[in-house]
Amino acid sequence: MNKILPMDIQNGIREDFPHLRGTTYLDQAGAGLYCHSQIENVSKELQTSLFANPHSDFRSKEAIDAVRTEVLDYFHTNNENYKLVFTSGATAGLKIIGHCFSFKPGHRNCFAYLTDNHTSVIGMRELFREKEPQITVRPLDSHDLIKGPVAQETFEKALLAFPAMSNFCGFKYPIESVLKLWGDTWTTILDASALVSTCELNLSQLKPDFVVLSFYKIFGYPTGLGALLVKSDVMDALHKTYFGGGTVEMHFTRSSIHVPRRSWVDYFEDGTLPYHQIMALRHGFSALKRHVPGGIKAVESHTFGLAQYLYQGLARILHENGNPVVEIYHSSNFISVKEQGGIVNFNLLQCDGKYFGFNVFHRLAKLEQVLVRVGCFCNVGACQKYLQFSDQTMMANYQKGHVCGDDIDLVNGHPTGSIRISFGYYSTTNDVDIVIDLVRNHFVQEDTLKTHYLSTQKAVIEAIYIYPIKSCAPIKVNSWRLSPSVCLGSVCGETMDGLDCGQDASEWLCKAFGESNLKLVQQLGRSSVSFNSMSLANEAPYLVVNKSSVDLLWKKLVEDDHLKTHDMTLEILQEQFRANLIISGDTAFQEDQWESIIGRGFSLAFHKKCLRCSMISIDQRSGLELTGVIKTLTRMTKRGFCFGTLFKNSPETSNAIIIVGTNVQIQMKQNN
Repeated sequence: MNKILPMDIQNGIREDFPHLRGTTYLDQAGAGLYCHSQIENVSKELQTSLFANPHSDFRSKEAIDAVRTEVLDYFHTNNENYKLVFTSGATAGLKIIGHCFSFKPGHRNCFAYLTDNHTSVIGMRELFREKEPQITVRPLDSHDLIKGPVAQETFEKALLAFPAMSNFCGFKYPIESVLKLWGDTWTTILDASALVSTCELNLSQLKPDFVVLSFYKIFGYPTGLGALLVKSDVMDALHKTYFGGGTVEMHFTRSSIHVPRRSWVDYFEDGTLPYHQIMALRHGFSALKRHVPGGIKAVESHTFGLAQYLYQGLARILHENGNPVVEIYHSSNFISVKEQGGIVNFNLLQCDGKYFGFNVFHRLAKLEQVLVRVGCFCNVGACQKYLQFSDQTMMANYQKGHVCGDDIDLVNGHPTGSIRISFGYYSTTNDVDIVIDLVRNHFVQEDTLKTHYLSTQKAVIEAIYIYPIKSCAPIKVNSWRLSPSVCLGSVCGETMDGLDCGQDASEWLCKAFGESNLKLVQQLGRSSVSFNSMSLANEAPYLVVNKSSVDLLWKKLVEDDHLKTHDMTLEILQEQFRANLIISGDTAFQEDQWESIIGRGFSLAFHKKCLRCSMISIDQRSGLELTGVIKTLTRMTKRGFCFGTLFKNSPETSNAIIIVGTNVQIQMKQNN
C-alpha cells in the first residue's frame, strides 16, 4: 500500500468532488470524473472570454492549436513527430483509420486485431472487408501478439490493432515488445483509451503509428471529444475521400475538383471543431497537476495500489467451508504497476462453487450508493477468454434471448459477464474497504453441508395467489387447480397468441398509467402445452414463500424502524414477494432445503432459489419503494437477493386441486 497517495492528499482531493458525497464511484474505466474547480474554471472562462468559430476568428484557432500542443506535450511528443486530429472520441478515430487506410488492391493485405479489444476496434474489420473483399482478417490471442507475425507470411500491406491496456481486467500489454516484433513490417494502431485514463503514455519512447483515445476517460469532462494521433512518417497511409467545411482550399460545385488544405491536420478535421470543449481540456490538465503531486505517474501508482489492495482483500474472503467467495480475472497477479492498472474484475461464488449472478452484487451496490460496471464492457473477446465460453456458447445464449446490455447474468448457471471495479485519482482506500465489506457482509455463506435435516416436515398451505394480468396485483383464492397457468415471470420476448380485449379496456389502461397505445391481451389456451412448460414465466411455474421467513423479515423491519413512514401490514409485505403459495410450518429460511412439496394428488419438485429484483421493495397498493426490504434481507441472511423458492410439477401430478388450510409434507434434502 506504499504506492497509494497519503490520506491527507486523498482527503484534499475529495474536497474538490462534492458531488461524490454519499456515493462511492468505481467506474473510472467507464468514465473519469470531473472535479468542482475544473467545471468552475470552465464556467468562468466561458463567462469572461469570447471564443468565436475558429473559421471566423484566428484567435480561436490559435487557442485550439495551443491546446493541441499541450496534449502532445502531455504524451511526451510534439507536432514534428505526431499529428493530432481532434475527433469525437476514440471510436471516431478508429473509423477515420477504417475509412481512410489504404491497402493495395489486388495484393495480399491483412488486418489483425487482438481479441481483447474494444468493440470499436473489432468493427473496423467490416470496413476493410467492404473495401478489400479478399483481405485476410485475423483475430489474435495474447500469445499470438507476444509471439509476433508468422515468419513465412508476407503481406503487401498489414495493419495490427491492439490495446495498451485491457479495459476488462487492467492488464497492460508490453507495448514496447509488441512494436519491436510487429513494427518493422506492420502498421500499428494502439487503442490507448483505457490506459491513459489513469496511466502515463510516453510517445517519445513508444512510437506506434496510430493512437486513439477519449478525453472523458481522463477528466470526465468534456465528453464527446477525443484524439487520433498519427506518426508523421505514416500520414500518407491515410487517403481521405470526403471533405467537409474548412478542410479544402477551394472546390467546384459543378465539377469534381477540390484542393485539400495544405495542413494535413486541417484536412482531416471536418467542419467546425467543438472549440469550447477543446478549450476546457486545459482545465482538466491543470486540475490533475494541482491535485496530484507527481502528476499522472503518481495517479498510475495510486490506482494500481488501490487495485492491489482490493485484489488482496477479496482473495482472502472465504465461505465457512473454506471455499473462495470471489473469482478474480487477471493475467498479472497484481504484482507490478508495469503489468497491471487500476482495475479489478471478478464474479462471486456460492459456498458450493456455483455462481451468483453479477446483478445480485450490482443491485446491492446500487442500494448502498456504490456505482460499478457489470457485463462484458464492450469487450467480448476478454469476456470469452476469462469466463471461458466459446462462440457456440455465445450463439446459444443469444438464441435463448441474451443480448449485450440486458439483465441476464447467468445462462445454465454460467455467468454471461462479470463485475468491474476501476479507480481514479479521486478514489480512496475507504472506497476499497466499502467493496470488501459489501462482499464479506452479504456473500459469505455458512457451510450448509454440516447440517443434517429431517427427511420430512409437516406444513400447511396458508395462502394461494394467482396473477391473471402479468405484473399486476394478485387475486387471493381459497383453492386452485394446478396447471401451468399459475405462474409468475416476465414475457422476456416470448411469442404468444392473444386476444385483444377491446378499445374500452385499452382506453382505461392508457388513462390509468398515463401512457399511450396500451392494450389488454388475454392469452389464448394452448392444447399442446406440457404440464411443466412455462406460460410467460422465466424459470418455473410456482413461486413458494415460507411464512416464517416473511415473519422474521417483518420483525427485523420493525426493529430497524424501516416502517415508521409506511402504512404497512404483515400481509401487505407478504404480497410484495408475489408468491403463488405461502406455506407455514418450518423455521425461517429453511425453504432452501425443501426438496419437494407433497399433497393429495400432487407433488411439486424444487427447481432453484428465486433471485429477486427490486419489485419486492414496491408497495403493491401505493407504488412507493421501501428500500429497507432488500437491505434488511441481505444483511439478515447473506443470501444476496434470493427469497422464496421456485418449484415445478412432478410427473405424478395430474390436475390436482390445492386448498388453503390443507396439510402438505415437505421432503427435505438429504445432506451428508
